[in-house]
Amino acid sequence: MRKSDRPGRARGITRPIGGPGFGSVGATLRAVAVLALVCFVAGCGGGHQAAAPKQTGATSQPSLLVSPFAITIENNTFSHLNVPPATQVRVLNRDDVEHTVTSDAPGLFDVHVAPRSETVFIGPDKPGTYPYHSADQPSMHGELVVDQTGR
Repeated sequence: MRKSDRPGRARGITRPIGGPGFGSVGATLRAVAVLALVCFVAGCGGGHQAAAPKQTGATSQPSLLVSPFAITIENNTFSHLNVPPATQVRVLNRDDVEHTVTSDAPGLFDVHVAPRSETVFIGPDKPGTYPYHSADQPSMHGELVVDQTGR
């Protein structure tokens, strides 16, 4: 009796390992490797949180520029703006020269805005009127008004 003539065995049908009903060794190894990699990457933090980067007052990442509160710079003039305390302030420079939005009170805020670009900063956290200027154009002055309503 030939091997293929044995009872219970279908004649002429072969099924490779890994076909329906069988797990492929290669696929299983790949799945285990992917699972191990995912677990490794997820556990890389070790339970410690990285320190938040120190804010320098501005960012040039367009995806972050979502604040509805904006100072517009156009024709060497600042627009007026009222904001709630500690609000993200967007600065749009529509001029062909660089400008700054620099608080008259030293160190409160100082952002540089390249020509025809925008940036953001976090406004003061206490209500009040905050005069500012452009360090590059001494005749440019504006006021940022911080109040609870932002109106």
